[in-house]
Amino acid sequence: MHWDAGRGGSRFVVDPIACLLDMRRCEPLESVVAAADCAIGSGLISERGWTRALVGLPDQQAGLLRDVDPVSGSYWESVTRFRLHRRGITLRTQVDFGVRLRVDFVIGRHLVIEIDGRQHTERKQFEIDRERDARLSILDMRCLRFSGRQIRSSWSQVVSAIESAIGRGDHL
Repeated sequence: MHWDAGRGGSRFVVDPIACLLDMRRCEPLESVVAAADCAIGSGLISERGWTRALVGLPDQQAGLLRDVDPVSGSYWESVTRFRLHRRGITLRTQVDFGVRLRVDFVIGRHLVIEIDGRQHTERKQFEIDRERDARLSILDMRCLRFSGRQIRSSWSQVVSAIESAIGRGDHL
């Protein structure tokens, strides 16, 4: 549900696509894309319906809003993908390396980016993450982990770390 004061009274926008399009007026485009990722991924709307809804928007805005990926695993993953794409960094999303080893992003052939939510601070998940990192290292992968808080508050440090890893050739 999303409030639309322009409709008057106490009416809410109930159509999911209308809600997403209305979000453009009060939220950053990366948040709209993250919400569209979720809506498409959960089957609430179709990717085709979303693309059709963007017809008539200014070209630059429509182009940015087309950058959806319904397999994105979280809000911060969507935001990270959106921001990296805008910097010209190509990545693959939700890449499977075998049993219980799917990663958030892979850049090139060898650079893994993981975006960790709060659950990753729990002892059990922390241990699972260390095991996953070791398995990735055995596969000759370099893994960078960032928290949602880092994406939100320290983006310049996050992108510097990623671009430095690319600059060193960690992705090759």
